[in-house]
Amino acid sequence: MQRLFSSCVVLEELYVRRKSGDCVLIANIMIPSLKRLSLVVPYLEQISGHDYSTNINAPYLEYLELCNSTSGDFSVNFSKSLVEAHINDRCLVLLEEISNVQLLALSGRTMNLSYSSGITWPIFHKLLRLELGVNHIVGWQLLTDLLNNSPNLESLVFKQASFEHKPKPSGEGFYGFYWIPPDSVPDCLLLHLKVIEVHNFAGRRCEMLQF
Repeated sequence: MQRLFSSCVVLEELYVRRKSGDCVLIANIMIPSLKRLSLVVPYLEQISGHDYSTNINAPYLEYLELCNSTSGDFSVNFSKSLVEAHINDRCLVLLEEISNVQLLALSGRTMNLSYSSGITWPIFHKLLRLELGVNHIVGWQLLTDLLNNSPNLESLVFKQASFEHKPKPSGEGFYGFYWIPPDSVPDCLLLHLKVIEVHNFAGRRCEMLQF
């Protein structure tokens, strides 16, 4: 793969979709001219106990879309140039490396994994727009930490906003919208936030956000 990339000396946009069984343990994407990268990694079965790794060396990368369903290591060189990142699934190890972005989109799957792994969010000093997929079970519990770590946020978008009450497996009662109010209002809400968007709302009218 890298042999092909090395011949593309002026390549600026790349879409890569790996396939299960491709037997590539170490994927190298080293393209100095690259500005936009979309990488889709499905679940890959482990080969002889070896882990997968992905190395991305694109010092001028501005846009990253990453969907990764396989555990593995990431080594990247683009943190200073990156402006926009869309992260889906098992990509939590990259959060520190993309903390300089101005637009960040995190899927509901990524939010769930973030909650279960107990990660510490980096500070997103330059972040202006945050797009989230959240649900009634865990996603909302992470919102306060994200807002506290995004001091200059101007736009907050909920791509999947679920407040829905669903029956418990036992058949007794319902899951409720779980929210712990913060001790203080995040700075971005007081100083910079201008827009809040809610898409694909699922729930009861009385549970809709009020301002």
